[in-house]
Amino acid sequence: MTFALCRLAPLLWLAAFAPPLMLGAVGCVSETQQLEAMGNVLVRQGSVAAGLALFRAAAAQAPAQESGSLRLGNALFKAQRFAEAQAAYERARALATDPCTAERPLAQLLAQQGRLNAAESTLYSCLTRNPDDMDARLALGLIRLDRGDLASAGAAFDAILKRSARHPAALYARARLALHKGQLAEADEYFLRLERAQPRKPYGSYGRGVVATRRRAFDEACTHLLRAQAHGLSRYAWEHLSSDRQLSNATLLPCLHSQAKDRG
Repeated sequence: MTFALCRLAPLLWLAAFAPPLMLGAVGCVSETQQLEAMGNVLVRQGSVAAGLALFRAAAAQAPAQESGSLRLGNALFKAQRFAEAQAAYERARALATDPCTAERPLAQLLAQQGRLNAAESTLYSCLTRNPDDMDARLALGLIRLDRGDLASAGAAFDAILKRSARHPAALYARARLALHKGQLAEADEYFLRLERAQPRKPYGSYGRGVVATRRRAFDEACTHLLRAQAHGLSRYAWEHLSSDRQLSNATLLPCLHSQAKDRG
């Protein structure tokens, strides 16, 4: 009975907006977790200020631990309160046993604001301590790609794939880099590897459809794109294929026209 209550208590509390002590009595969920859960609900409902107040209260429950500041930073980031999010991430960074846990989202925040030098410096700080942090290396590669430093970006992605040959994000990034350079055979090879690494997801098949379209192999492109559709490509994405700048000559895809006729 206790196990069942423990599993159900968070849902019951959120549904009833019960006071924080209710779950504490059951002994399943801490007050900090309750505050954060309720904060998430309020932020999703549009009550951003009230939700963030709960995240701040949760962080204040354990001010010497980085986790509360980190989650507060994430909530502030989502709410586009960038200066406050940066301050929360910096607090988490100072408190953390492994500062990389805060440096990765902090670098993402800085990059989104166009502060690429600061983002790179933050990621270098992480990689200096932990050269094997693949998420930080991937983020660094993406920033270099954004700068137009294609050789350095490729080196970062290749370093990840050398350690983890089926790393989905690195395969996708490496394929996009090859596509950007006009290396269609290489791009197709990386997208194929991504397709094999994640056979039930649409990204590899969609990428191969892009490559085939660039080669004007429209029937082959449709084979790949229909496979992507079967593996989760959204209807919205399908209906807007012709406006995807990656898909040059998309208006010539026969599958696009046949499905449009079927819907008509």
